[in-house]
Amino acid sequence: MTEKDKNEGSAKPVSKRVWVRKEGFADIAKRKNPERVLQRKYRQKLAHGFIAGLKAVLGPEDVCVDCGANIGEITGALAPTGCQIHAFEPDPYSFGRLQENVGHYENVHLYNQAVGVGKGSITIYRKKGFDKDKEWNSLTTTTIVDDAQKDNMEAVEVEQIDLEAFLLKILKKQEITFLKMDIEGAELAILNRLVQTDILTKIRATAVEIHPWLFKGKPGFRELKLIAMQRPEFNLNLDWY
Repeated sequence: MTEKDKNEGSAKPVSKRVWVRKEGFADIAKRKNPERVLQRKYRQKLAHGFIAGLKAVLGPEDVCVDCGANIGEITGALAPTGCQIHAFEPDPYSFGRLQENVGHYENVHLYNQAVGVGKGSITIYRKKGFDKDKEWNSLTTTTIVDDAQKDNMEAVEVEQIDLEAFLLKILKKQEITFLKMDIEGAELAILNRLVQTDILTKIRATAVEIHPWLFKGKPGFRELKLIAMQRPEFNLNLDWY
């Protein structure tokens, strides 16, 4: 990484996630779920503030893990600090963009893999007509679909690594400063596993975007939020945007 990269950030600016729109309250009020939109914008502001603070304290001795890196918004923001970043992105299109945006950083390690409980292969689902607007549609790639949705989705087989085993390998050598997960449906099984093993106590901060609407009728997220409140040593934020 050059001195210019360190001082000015990435030589290849990472575009913001395309669903982040500049809307006034009048525009939001016209949306189908205005309350959800406002809540998401509020979480987004909090997340941006957290990342700004994190950038101020990170250095080459720190390790961050970005699961569901997409095209590199968070990885790109943290990379100029010199910290070691392990970024996972299973979607082939998003991974290609990720490489373009942050692949020039020597401190960034990229993996075209999904994370989960156990290793193997899994199916991710993308909207049919994905190629019409790849950047937008890449944000909705998921591992969870019901039978009614499958007719409107295309399946892509990808490799999955065991996230717990990966984290433990790092933790044998040093602490993990930040773990971020935005993995479109795979987070429930992983979080349940990490909570059971207490591994989160060895990570300074963990931020997860949860997707409870993908698990209608299934318990889990309410219990996880309760655990996050009762176990402050987990430093677990389930309100990532």
